[in-house]
Amino acid sequence: MHKAQASARWLADRTGRDAAAILDWATIERLATALHCTRLDLQPTGRTLLQAAELAAETGE
Repeated sequence: MHKAQASARWLADRTGRDAAAILDWATIERLATALHCTRLDLQPTGRTLLQAAELAAETGE
């Protein structure tokens, strides 16, 4: 189990929510933050977050 999946499972166990939904929300939130930083020209943070989002999408984490 990847760290993100373990974190989602931990949170789901404590909130009674669905772990997959928590993981999806985290993915969307990561991408939204990256795009916001990029739009505000907060570099290299925007690029770094976009790279992390891309890696997470490729690995399913």
